[in-house]
Parts: sequence; structure tokens; C-alpha cells
Amino acid sequence: MTRSHHRMIAAGLSMCLGGMFVSTIAGDEPAPIKRFDPLDNKSYPPNVTTEAQKLEFDLRRSRFGSPDTEMGKRLLAAYPFVSLEDRLKFDGPGRKRVDKSLPAGDLEMAKWKPLYSTEKLKTIPQATLGMLLAENHLKNEEYFDRAQALATLHKLEVQKFVTNPGFGLRRMVNREFLHREEQPPKDWSEGDRGEVVTLPKHGTFFSPNEDKKGPTLPSTFALTFFHADATHEFTRPDSWGLLKDKKQVAGFLPHTLKLAPSTWARERHDEKNPIKDKDGKITSYPLIERWAVRKVELIGLLMHEKPVVYLNEGNKLPTMAAVKEAKTRELERFETDALKELAAGKEAVHVAATVNQVRMVGAIRMAESCMKCHEGKQGDLLGAFTYDLVRDPAFIPSEK
Repeated sequence: MTRSHHRMIAAGLSMCLGGMFVSTIAGDEPAPIKRFDPLDNKSYPPNVTTEAQKLEFDLRRSRFGSPDTEMGKRLLAAYPFVSLEDRLKFDGPGRKRVDKSLPAGDLEMAKWKPLYSTEKLKTIPQATLGMLLAENHLKNEEYFDRAQALATLHKLEVQKFVTNPGFGLRRMVNREFLHREEQPPKDWSEGDRGEVVTLPKHGTFFSPNEDKKGPTLPSTFALTFFHADATHEFTRPDSWGLLKDKKQVAGFLPHTLKLAPSTWARERHDEKNPIKDKDGKITSYPLIERWAVRKVELIGLLMHEKPVVYLNEGNKLPTMAAVKEAKTRELERFETDALKELAAGKEAVHVAATVNQVRMVGAIRMAESCMKCHEGKQGDLLGAFTYDLVRDPAFIPSEK
């Protein structure tokens, strides 16, 4: 379903950047609700506090009309055209090393792509499916507000430069509002791993295991979609800015995974015993269990002589903005073996699972639109994520 462009901008601004807030006054009477006006260049919603947030808010707000002189100068100074060549000088030499040590297998995209939107989706090899998922994400997001705002700021013809596949109008809403912040698992210990298991190939995060008697398990199919969402969030198009080529880019933001994706898909709720309010209306369902993301780390392939894992200070999520200063560790045997399998095109994700823990490595591959800045061909490895997911609470079998 399509909507008019200005209505979607208004909806995006309303959801992403404020809405309304209440001022408190002395006395018993409640304070009147003050609605936030996105066209008021002098004010910001309560959740927009840092200079970086204010710049991004002003940039999107400028889509409603020409910014005033002061704001226009401020935005042009903050978002000039710059070259990414120096930032990406590691790319060429790194690509040559990776092509030699981890040569990419043929994903046969042309062969399997016709099945992507059919009932035969599950027959597609998982490595190819992962690549098709990534390309489809981009296709659906071809034209979005931030690139438009930057084009308007620089007085450029929007469609002339916003030419990547996808960029659909759905990209008006900030992705942070589509996921909740990941809560750490409660009372989970290393002794709760449980026995080694083989994950089902198809299904959800809560699919019956082989004997149909024990606890449910995440399928590799569901994990592939989860990793595809994480990869897309890390490299999301709204962070690329206005891209002519890698010598002329305005508003580029370093790749960052802000929030762990697929929050709802990783939770199982008790739908037979809903929580109701005093009027009997269902408000929610009790949480039975979830698969929590305990850790996500970025495996770098191009910047160092050999693959490394970047350590996240405070166990935060990966960001390319910190990799130059970040400490690194060597890959574990599981991760080294996973890269070989992923590079060969055999899998989208490489897993090792027990009843209560899934360790996983997922490939970050070169999409067609990535080739505007990165050297290589479609399907080449750009990096990988290594994950630690745990069942919360852990399944403890009853004593016989």
C-alpha cells in the first residue's frame, strides 16, 4: 500500500523524533499537552539532546521546506561532499588477501533467484538464500528520506543520484523503534549449556526437535533470517548518505549495529493465559522463554593481515566507528572453520548448538549496491558476525 510522500515524512518524524510532551506546572490541574511542531526550527523533542541528534533531526526536518539561512549553513558544514577513498584504502589490498585465503564459491544467484518469491523458497541453498535476503532488503528501500534531504540540501536532482536498487518509501521510520533494547539473560550460567543438539532445518526459533519430546529449538532457517536482519541493520542504506561515487559522498555514517533484530521472533509467549486490564481487555501475553543475544562481535577480514575479532567495550554491539582503536582477539577454531565454510558458499550461517546455547557465525557478503564503494564481486565476503545466543531461562530437564 502506498502513501503520499509528505504524509510519510510526517509520520516518520512523528514516530522517530518526538511527537508530544507534557509540561508540568504547580497546582492540582494537569498541565496542558504541548504538541511538538516539526516545522519549528528553534525547538527539538525531549529525546533529541546531542549535537549529532539535532543535526540529523534538522536534516530530516529540512525536507518540509527550505531551511533558514542559519540552519542551511550549519547543515552544509556538517554534511559536505567528501571522499571515502582514504577511509577505504585498505579495501583493495584486503580484497586480494581474502580472495586468496578464502576464495568465494559460486552462489548461482541467477539460477535460484526465480524461486525466491515462491513456495519453493525453502529449497534454495542457505548461502544463496542469505544473499537474496540481503538484496531484497535493499530493493525494498530504494528511495528514502535521508538521501532526499541531503540532495535537497545540496540542490541536486534526487533521482539522478539516488539510484541504488530499492530504497522504498517504508524507510521513513527509524529502525530503533522497530526493535526493543536487548535485555541480558537472567541467571544464565555456563553450566546451563546442556547436551549437543542438531538444529532443525526449517521452522521458527521454537521448532520441535527431532524426537518431538524435548524443548523446542531454533531452526537454521530462522537463524538465517535473523542474521540477514542483523547484517542489514549494520549496513543499512539510510546511513550511506547521498552517494555519487566513493569520491563524492555526503552524510555517510559508519556502519553500526544499534539494536539486536528479530526481538519478537525470538520470544515465545503464553497465548492461552493472556494478561488483561480491569475491563477485561487483553493487554499482553506472559513471556515463557526467549533466545537472548548475549554477544555479537564483528570479524574483520580486510583491514588486518589475517582475520581478527573486534572486541566491543562493555559488550556493546559492533560499530565500524571504533575499529581503529578497538582491541582484537584471534579467531577460535569454530570461527576459523566457519569462515572457510561460508566463503565456499555452503552456508549462510555456521552453527554449533546445545540445548540452551547457539554459537553462530554469519557471513557479511558483497551486495550489488556495495560495489559502488567496495572492490570485489557480488557474494564476496566483506566480514562476518560471530554470535552467542542463549535460551532464557535455560531448559533444565526434570529428574527421572
